[in-house]
Amino acid sequence: MDSSTPVIGVRKLFTLVVRPDRPKITPPSRTQVGKVDVAYSYTFNATEGKAPYTWSALTTLPAGLSLSSNGVLSGTPAAAAAPQGPVLHNIRLKCAGTNGQFATVGFRLTINPADPPRITTTVLVPEAELNEEYETETPIQASGGKPPYRFAAASTMPSALVVNADGSVSGTPKLVGNLTFSVRVTGSDNKTSTARVKLVVSDAPTPKITTVSPLNGLVGSALGTVMTATGGKPPYKWKTLGTSSSPQRRLPQGLTLLENGTFSGQPEVAGEFKVAVRVTDANEKGNTKTFTFNISKGALAIKAATVAPGYVGIPYSYGFEAEGGRTPYVWSMPDRGTLPSTFKISSTGVLTGTPTAVGNHSFSVRVADASNPAATAEARFTLQVRDYDLQITTASLPDGKLGAVYTPKLLEASGGKPPYSWSFTPPVSGMTAAGGNLSGTPKDMGNFTLAVKVTDDNKKFVTRNLTFRIGDADPITANPQDLPDGQVGSAYAQTLGAKGGVAPYVFSGVANLPAGLRLIGSNLSGTPSAPGNFTFTVNVTDSKKPTKSTAKLTYKLKIAPYDLVVSGPATITGKQYTAVPSSVFTASGGKPPYRWSSTPSLPRTLSLNATNGEITGDLTDAPKSYPVSIIVTDANRISVSKNCTIVIQAPDPLAWVTTSPLPPGKVGVSYNATLEATGGKPPRSFTLKIFNVKLRGGLPPVASKVAL
Repeated sequence: MDSSTPVIGVRKLFTLVVRPDRPKITPPSRTQVGKVDVAYSYTFNATEGKAPYTWSALTTLPAGLSLSSNGVLSGTPAAAAAPQGPVLHNIRLKCAGTNGQFATVGFRLTINPADPPRITTTVLVPEAELNEEYETETPIQASGGKPPYRFAAASTMPSALVVNADGSVSGTPKLVGNLTFSVRVTGSDNKTSTARVKLVVSDAPTPKITTVSPLNGLVGSALGTVMTATGGKPPYKWKTLGTSSSPQRRLPQGLTLLENGTFSGQPEVAGEFKVAVRVTDANEKGNTKTFTFNISKGALAIKAATVAPGYVGIPYSYGFEAEGGRTPYVWSMPDRGTLPSTFKISSTGVLTGTPTAVGNHSFSVRVADASNPAATAEARFTLQVRDYDLQITTASLPDGKLGAVYTPKLLEASGGKPPYSWSFTPPVSGMTAAGGNLSGTPKDMGNFTLAVKVTDDNKKFVTRNLTFRIGDADPITANPQDLPDGQVGSAYAQTLGAKGGVAPYVFSGVANLPAGLRLIGSNLSGTPSAPGNFTFTVNVTDSKKPTKSTAKLTYKLKIAPYDLVVSGPATITGKQYTAVPSSVFTASGGKPPYRWSSTPSLPRTLSLNATNGEITGDLTDAPKSYPVSIIVTDANRISVSKNCTIVIQAPDPLAWVTTSPLPPGKVGVSYNATLEATGGKPPRSFTLKIFNVKLRGGLPPVASKVAL
């Protein structure tokens, strides 16, 4: 209906569909099927209700499966889900909307047990030769089930052949023909199966590998061995049968056997590697042999070039070291040379004995490594046996002065077995044995003797008396004479110093100190109150014994004037009844923060901000000049001022600002206009006289109501 008179309206039929408020679950179309140890996933869907949905299980799920909150049933079924055979699991799930309404659904999931592994190899490669060492090129293969697999013979094996756990077959066949046997494979879940495998054994003429094991090499060096064979029909082709998963059953990393029997590359790791090598001739007949590769870190060598000297009567011990080759090492002495009979070397390389006479003794040592055959290295050494002549070689010590820091001299010794340690008792008060040398500040004068003891690494020692003199002290002088500058109004602190004589010193009898300062002991402190260059004297007495020395010392001190300065207008001018012009006073120097004040007081209705120095307010006092002094005081309570004159001028005459005519208005529309005036004395008031006016067109007069 509208707002017309009479009301007009029309009619129309509408249909309202009200849908259910519960989720509607789409169930699986058929029974779901899973398998133990095989990943499973199924996503449930729902419509209607109020999404998003939250899913949960109302029954126990098969072992290994879980349901996410967004409806994904996933996981890898565990053996417990189908322990003996296929198991049908009846599962019920719940789907809930955000409005609290929910629905449930049931479905069936069959879990089948895991498949056992199956052997896929039927014929072993390569063929074998009668009475020749054999190893499969590729181990027996399997698939399915749960890796890793273990292999074993499931029937009686042909003579001298075995099935290894990694699936390789090795041995030396004693029969000719197509040999078949059963092999069992077992997965990590212990499920098994068996299969028949065939090995062809030939008695035709075959090549024979003549290269002798072991093969020795060095890390980072090419292997110079060339594989050789006889018999069969050349040319030969060579390869390795790396059937084992162990790195020690393959060639060392970095090394490759080429078809022509040479090796390329360089071994990158050290160790012992056992590798099956196979040669085949032009008739595809072959021979296999297992080789041991001994790879060392480098050529075997003895590290030391010289041995430590020995000393007569002192037990001697020196340990030799080797590098490269294969550890452990075994040491020996193939040539004793002129070594005393008491000397011997252990299998671990330690040379021991006790020298009995001075001299040089030449001998040789040999080291053998653990290679097969062993690598050896030999070197010749000379053992120098010295006389045990421990002595102090320092003959004298430098002289010093009373009260002055003593410059130590390094004590020296020779002979014996370094390193040395020193000990002594300083004969002079104020001196110490710090760092094994005489040091400190002597407090006594005279000639002194220092008994010095040196002990070597064998705990042998000798002593020696060293003499030195401590002379009279230097005269007492100011140190320094020129003191750091001060400033009027700023706290000052300085410790007076002296040198010469014998410390410590006593300061007294100060004269001509700058005003505001005082001396207590050697500490000069206070707050200077006047600037200038000052010279003052202090009596300084030292600690010399038996008679103290006193000197009148002169010190110099400059006191700078205080640097607090005020900046701001000299005159502030404004008309009566107006706001004072922007006027801010600032300070620099001194010690912030600053406080502001004035004398005499400012004209009425004006104020000075005590924190920032700004003058604010209205000029209401009678027109004339008002002289004031603006004062700033800093944190040291020192004040400076600046003169300023505030000039209040006569006000402007009262005058209209609003012009005529006023802005037009409209009938029935609220009207507003602002009347403005200037000059005179605020506040201003306005009155308005109301008239009846006659509108154009001869209409009757209209009374206007106006609020001002």
